[in-house]
Formats: sequence, structure tokens, C-alpha cells
Amino acid sequence: MGSAEKITLTPAISSTFTEVLDADDVPGAQSETQRTVTHDAWNYTTPLHNTSGSATTPAPVRCFSTTVTLSGASATLDLTAAPTVGNLSAGEDLTGKKLMFCQFYTDADNDSGGVTIGPGASNGYELFGSASAELLMFPDEYAEKLTLGSNLDDVGAADCEIDFAGTSGDKIYVKMAFEA
Repeated sequence: MGSAEKITLTPAISSTFTEVLDADDVPGAQSETQRTVTHDAWNYTTPLHNTSGSATTPAPVRCFSTTVTLSGASATLDLTAAPTVGNLSAGEDLTGKKLMFCQFYTDADNDSGGVTIGPGASNGYELFGSASAELLMFPDEYAEKLTLGSNLDDVGAADCEIDFAGTSGDKIYVKMAFEA
């Protein structure tokens, strides 16, 4: 598979609260719209890579997004056969690449028990930096900005699988970016 011409990775964290003030607190307001305050401060978007070329971290060289559906209460994502655009069933070998960003979302229709994400039982990729796993409950999102020089291993034959455990049919939406 050929490489992408350019990948720009821009993680964002944001939240917005809309508050409608009591009419007694806003004399002269003619409508609810005039009594509405939007709280959206502290939202940020921060590139992991400066797209002008003067990077503070290496540019991502590979990225993918996919949906992992649990079958029989589990599923495995193999990073030596990662999904690629146009060919989600067969994949690209990311051997030698290092995970620099990952993001997981749970599906609204998942079972209430949540989904556990962790290193594979065999050839496990320790995406959280250790053998530990993370439990995501709906409507959880786990976003991790992994920095360069992290202790994560390069993807390889012995470090390539991520396991998901939960209820059969549960879905996890996955986004990952890798550096050279």
C-alpha cells in the first residue's frame, strides 16, 4: 500500500453548555434567546504536527478509522493487518510504526456492561503503556494523545494485537495514527 501524500492530525476537546437565565434575572429581555448564555470557553484544538513542515513531533505516516464489532463477546484488532481506505477487511502491515494517537468511542446501542480494551492475549500491543486494560461505558470516549518518546513499542509480530471484550454485537469506533 502506498503512503498518503499528507496526514494532518488535529485532536480536539470541547464542550458547550447552553444556559437559559430566569426572566426575573434579565430585566428587559424579550425572549428566551435574549436570556441564553453559551459557555464554550476552554475548547481547544491542538495539532500534533505543525503542517507548515517545522514539526515538533514527526508527522503521522499512517492513520485509519474503523468499527470493531464484538462477535461472541470479543474481537481482536491486528495492527499487522490494519484497515485501509478502500479495503477494510484486509489490511496494511504497520510493523515498525509507533502509535502516536488513539481514540475510542462506544456505540449508543452497546450493552450496559461496557467494553474492555487492552493488549491482545497473544502478541498484545500495550497501547496504554502497560499490560493494563481500560473499560469504556456508554457514552464514554477514551482519547489518548501519545507523545513522542513514549514507552510504547513499535508494532511488530510480538506486539500487534488489541483485544476488545464485552457483549456480542457491541461496537467500538476506533481512530489511530502512527509515526514512522
